[in-house]
Amino acid sequence: MWRAHVSSRRTVTEMYNVLVKKGALKDDPGQRAMAQACTPLLNYINSPVNGELVTKGHAPFLSSAARSVTDAVKRLHLNVRRYAFPNRKTRDVSINWPENVGVDKKTGIYMWGSVGIGKTLIMDLFELCDTPGFTKRRSHLHSFMSDIVWRLHVAEEVARVTNASPLDLVVNDVLQESPILCLDEFQTFDVTHAALLSGFFSRALPQGLIVFTTSNRPPQELTSISTAFERFLPILWQYCDVIHCDSTKDYRESASSSHHGTLFLSPNTEENATRLLQLVERGFMGDSTWIRDTTIWLYGRELLVPFRRGSVALFDFSDICGPLGPPDFQCIAKSFHIVIITNVPQISLVSKNAAQQFIILVDELYQYNVKLLFTSEVPWDRLVSESASNVTFSNDLFYSEGEDERSGYSAHYNFRNTEELLSFDRIASRLKEMGCQHYLLRDHNHFLVSDYNLAALLE
Repeated sequence: MWRAHVSSRRTVTEMYNVLVKKGALKDDPGQRAMAQACTPLLNYINSPVNGELVTKGHAPFLSSAARSVTDAVKRLHLNVRRYAFPNRKTRDVSINWPENVGVDKKTGIYMWGSVGIGKTLIMDLFELCDTPGFTKRRSHLHSFMSDIVWRLHVAEEVARVTNASPLDLVVNDVLQESPILCLDEFQTFDVTHAALLSGFFSRALPQGLIVFTTSNRPPQELTSISTAFERFLPILWQYCDVIHCDSTKDYRESASSSHHGTLFLSPNTEENATRLLQLVERGFMGDSTWIRDTTIWLYGRELLVPFRRGSVALFDFSDICGPLGPPDFQCIAKSFHIVIITNVPQISLVSKNAAQQFIILVDELYQYNVKLLFTSEVPWDRLVSESASNVTFSNDLFYSEGEDERSGYSAHYNFRNTEELLSFDRIASRLKEMGCQHYLLRDHNHFLVSDYNLAALLE
C-alpha cells in the first residue's frame, strides 16, 4: 500500500515524513513517536556486527511437503512437557520496567495500545525498511502459530534420529529462513498456542531472533490469558523495547467514503444476499462463472468452498465459523480477494466459539487486504459490541485449573471476558476500515488481482 509512495527506505521516520509530505498521512505526534521508536532496532539490524544476529546451527531441515495440522496438535503433548506447560496456578506478576541486563542492544519491539491508532501502519513501514542480508517475515500471529505447529510436527521425525529437541529444531529453522519477524496482534485464544509461543520466543530471542509485534495489551497482562506466559515475560522485557502508544484517536473512526451500507447488510434475508451478489458481479471481467463445491489446500488440509467464481468465494456463516479454524482462515485469505458470508449472527460473548472464530477470520482477511461482504442479524456496527458488557458468564467460558484435553498437562487459562472484549474493540475498528474506499481499492497482499474491477464495489 505504501510502497509506491516511498523510494528511500532507511528508517520508519523517514518514510513517515515522506507520506505526510505527500498527503498520504496526516501528521500525528503519537504516530511520529512510534516511528522514531523503531530507529534503534533498525540501526542494530544494519550495524556492521549484524553477523551476530543469528546463531548458526543446523541447516534448515523441514521439507515443503504438507503435513496435517490436526495430527500435530494431537501430538504436541509428546514434545512440550518439559518446556511449555507450567504446572502451577496463575499468580500476580509485578515487573518493573527493566534495565537491559545481559543484552547490549534490544533486539525486538513490543508495541501496544488501543485500536486504530497506527500500530499496524508503523509495522507496515518497518517491514518496508531496507535490511540488507536479512529477510523479514510478516504474518498475523494466528498464521504464524499454524506454521509453527506444522513445523513442530515435522521436527518430531527428525528429533527421533538426532535426539534433539523438536522445538529447538523449529527455532533454528525459522532463524535460518527469516531472522526478522513482524507479527501483528500478539494474542491467542488457545492454551496450547500460548505455551508454544512462550517456548518458541524464550528460545529464539536469546539466539538472535529480531521481532516486531503489536498488541492491545501490555506484556504483564499476558499472564491473565495463560500461565505459560509467566516464563516468557522476563525474556520479553530483557530483549524487547516495550512501547506504549497512548494516542486516543482511532483513525478508522474518521475514515471517509464509507460503503458499509452496501457491503454489510442486515437483516439476514435472501433479498440482501442477492443484493451482495449483484454488487459483486458488476466487477467481474471475462467469462468466469460460479462453481459449486471446489477444494483448496493448505498444510495438507482440504478446504471445501461452497461457491467460488475466480478469486471470489461465497460461504454461509455455518460453513466458515463452525468446522474451520485458523489454518483454514489463512488459506481463505491467501486464496481469495473477496469473501462473501451470509447469515452472520450477532457475535457476542454468549457465543464464545463463534466469537473467537469470527475474530480470527476478520484478522486474517484484514492482514491480506481481502474485501469482506456479509449479511448479518443486526447492523454491522452492533455485530461485535451489543450486550458484550452485560454478559453473565457460565463455567464453560474459560478454562479452569486442571488438565487440558489437548495436551494432557495442567495450565490455567483464564479467559473470562477481558481478552474477547479487547478483540471486539479491534474487530469493530477494522470493520469500519474494511468498509471504506481506501481499503476497498487496496491490492491483495498475496497475489495480483487482474480479473476483477475493485471500483465496482464503490456503489
